[in-house]
Amino acid sequence: MKKKTYKILGVLGTLFIISYFLLGFPLIVLKPSSSPQLNVDNTSFHKGDTIEPLKQYDFTENNYSVYIVIHRNEVEELPAFIGRKKFSLNKVLWTDELTVLKKIQKEFKFTYTGGDIATCQSMIYVYSDNDLIFQSAIVLEENTFGLQNQHFGWTPVLNSHQIISVLKEFKPYYYPILCL
Repeated sequence: MKKKTYKILGVLGTLFIISYFLLGFPLIVLKPSSSPQLNVDNTSFHKGDTIEPLKQYDFTENNYSVYIVIHRNEVEELPAFIGRKKFSLNKVLWTDELTVLKKIQKEFKFTYTGGDIATCQSMIYVYSDNDLIFQSAIVLEENTFGLQNQHFGWTPVLNSHQIISVLKEFKPYYYPILCL
């Protein structure tokens, strides 16, 4: 019985190590039902309108957390302010600190363009008590900051300097597996 347990653990360990090198660090596992229900009427937006996707939430009521998952192909595109060296072993920034959450809520303002951007593989996830309430592709390049999603399309950030100062307060995620 012990030999069988060791074999199973060995196989699982080997699979984990292989996935670590092939898929990157950390291995991110999303819940199958992770699909936020946003009440957004995108027909009411006009070019140039300001969009504040996190304005409706009261971060003092529940346990909120924000995760920014940087795709491995986009690590080289990260601005110097984030620190590319932080991402040599991990590709996730996160926070659950109320002061940082309130800052991101205040500065999370974007301009509606009515357009789309070609490829954007990094993601931002916002959770409330372990329930996904907002998700979007996010672009964090030296001269381009914005969101791309099905509700708003491509929306560049209004004030990139303010977003930069808030993102500096996010913490790197160091664990090998992230279950969202």
